[in-house]
Amino acid sequence: MLVNAKIVETALRPIVKFVFSQSSKILEVLNHIRFSVGNGLMEIAASNGENTLIVSSPLKTDENMSFFILGDRFYKILKAIGDKDVQISYDTQLVTISADDTIFHLQTIQPSEYPTKLLEIPNPNTETSFVVRAEDFVKGVSKISSFVSDSASLPSMVFSGLLFDVDGDNLNLVASDTIRMGIYSAKCSWLGEPQSVKFVLPASPLEVLAEIFDTGEIQASMIKEGDDIVAIVFRKDNMVSKITVINGTYPNYKGVIPSDLKNKAIIDKNALKNIINKISILVSKENNRIDFEFTKDKLTALVDNKLIGQGVSTVSMEYNGEDFVMGLNYLYLLDGINSIDASVIHWENNGSESVSMLSSPEEKDYLYLFMPMRRS
Repeated sequence: MLVNAKIVETALRPIVKFVFSQSSKILEVLNHIRFSVGNGLMEIAASNGENTLIVSSPLKTDENMSFFILGDRFYKILKAIGDKDVQISYDTQLVTISADDTIFHLQTIQPSEYPTKLLEIPNPNTETSFVVRAEDFVKGVSKISSFVSDSASLPSMVFSGLLFDVDGDNLNLVASDTIRMGIYSAKCSWLGEPQSVKFVLPASPLEVLAEIFDTGEIQASMIKEGDDIVAIVFRKDNMVSKITVINGTYPNYKGVIPSDLKNKAIIDKNALKNIINKISILVSKENNRIDFEFTKDKLTALVDNKLIGQGVSTVSMEYNGEDFVMGLNYLYLLDGINSIDASVIHWENNGSESVSMLSSPEEKDYLYLFMPMRRS
């Protein structure tokens, strides 16, 4: 089969990110992909045991072939060849890849050696499927996925994933490591009767899908065993992915959102980042603490590092509330600031021991909450 290497490499790229960036530590055989060509269509499928991705695209060829090959090696070879025609041929044990004066021979495995059931994705059930705009999916995942926990010490694995809280036509995406939390709200539509469901999906495969998807609509379908949601299938254009749900119950995140915050500061985003970046030069790397003093029309950032020295920087703001000082891990504050795509930030709280909430009138579909540090 003669084909442009770039075409195959482009189709392989999301597979490599989705599957092989989370390589299975259980089965070495899962480092293989299934590469199939037939009826004018190229299909690439792979799984790491928990998550599966299938990519298909039209291909002008009359040939038919299907084989299992090491996915990362196949991808690297095609990427190295670049935008050139390549000849791909297959016998029962070897795939030969040749271009110009370069020839590669890669071992294959038999279909019987691969757990092909992992590559089976059921047809969608319209009664358990909803649709969300790709723009909302990408924006939500991109904003909050870095807020999940990577700590094995937390009592539940649900904090390592993103919560999808679907209530009729309302979708909330939530991520938290118990110290900070991001909430992105969007609209969705059910193909059948509207439902209220919650499920948690691992962050890594969602981040890859957010890089792949752009415009249009994404269909999400639930796979159930009895009453339990065990996996979600996302479909868009020529891609189908199945992601296994993280078991466990996500805590009541809405109960953490304060409704009666008394102190409200309105601050220019870039000005706030500027004082943080300057004053953080003297921060202790042990706790990343900066104290913030809220007073009328002025926010003051203070660092007192007994080993290095002190620093003070101020920024003007509109402020309605009490005078007080709050200690924060400035990295958590910066994460929240950077996740807001607006020029003005609203910073609300109830004082030094209170949770803080960042938002913006320019971006009403997003909230960021974070906890203060204890008094030193």
